[in-house]
Amino acid sequence: MVGTELLKGRLRIFALEAASPWVDAYCRLRNRFSAELLSSEVSPDSTREWLANPAHRVFVAIQEEELVGFGVIYDDRDHEVAIAVSQPKLGIGRSLLRHLEARARVSGHDLWAWTRGDNPAAQALFLRAGYLESAQESREVEGDQIRGQRFELKTRGGGTIGILQPSFLPWCGAFAQMAKSDVFVFYDDVDYDKNGWRNRNRILGPQGPMWLTVPVDLKGSASRKLHDILIGQGSPWPRKHLATLRQYYGREPNFDGVMHILERAYGLGFSHLNELNIHLVQAFCDHLGLCRPLFVRSSDLGLGGDRVERLIQHVETLGCKTFFEGAAGRNYLEPRAFSDRGLELRFQDYHHPEYPQGKGDFVSHLSVVDLLFRMGSGVLELIDSGELS
Repeated sequence: MVGTELLKGRLRIFALEAASPWVDAYCRLRNRFSAELLSSEVSPDSTREWLANPAHRVFVAIQEEELVGFGVIYDDRDHEVAIAVSQPKLGIGRSLLRHLEARARVSGHDLWAWTRGDNPAAQALFLRAGYLESAQESREVEGDQIRGQRFELKTRGGGTIGILQPSFLPWCGAFAQMAKSDVFVFYDDVDYDKNGWRNRNRILGPQGPMWLTVPVDLKGSASRKLHDILIGQGSPWPRKHLATLRQYYGREPNFDGVMHILERAYGLGFSHLNELNIHLVQAFCDHLGLCRPLFVRSSDLGLGGDRVERLIQHVETLGCKTFFEGAAGRNYLEPRAFSDRGLELRFQDYHHPEYPQGKGDFVSHLSVVDLLFRMGSGVLELIDSGELS
């Protein structure tokens, strides 16, 4: 089962249930867009009754504890979707559409949408999301014919999935992989690897690369699975991390914005390494303006099988067609194992892009924060420029 709440960074998207405290806020936003949605206003009581029907599925987007958008799948209307956001041009609508698309892939059905003819912004949103114009259709509202455009999206038998273990402040190649994925799985139900990348990464100091490490409490953890690993207590590591970053990057042009994300994350007091790592990845996706894939945790799916079979099951369960794997997968994955199941296996071929680091030769494969501190604009384009696959 995919977790109900899949995004735990600055933007959260989750299924709205009848008992949710967000029902009232959803009604207010929906009524604000009633004209665009060609619907009458709704009340919290009628909405709770409406949500009790499994054919009605609503997903809400929450940012900074404010409901900023919603998406609806009407299964009883041949899987029609509708989207509304209070803050346009921030990627919220696209994130909602990707969420609905991933749900449709799991359920095994296609999607369609209708927009008013005088709403070019909505039409552009669906076109950018991969929907195709189907036909011009009119709808009757209170005796009037409203002209509009129908869009369709084929979700069955398509989509790209990326799967990576959640790491601490990963390198820019990981974000390039996310940018190419429709669904991205945090592979968090595998064993923790000591001295790996799960709890540490490198930054650039005056003498060269140096480590930032999050202490872990293996003895106190419920298991060695990544999602159970506890952060060690009793060490002032957050203060030391921030002081080190301030010392080495304090004069960089984008220091304040990146430092704010780190200070906020460290201040949340996560008890588990997995929660910290996933929060930071999603927060930096937002900072980059990366059109986020649907984030899923493998621990929410509970799939079995050997090393390769488990990966194949993730691709199939989440309704994708292509597995976009890191270059290291060439050491143990055979394309035929996937092609025999009607799937495609693609390997990432990432050539690390260079950017100004001050004096000395360029040092690659550092944490993404080295790049983010140093560059204020064009970062996402630079990250994507290394992707040759």
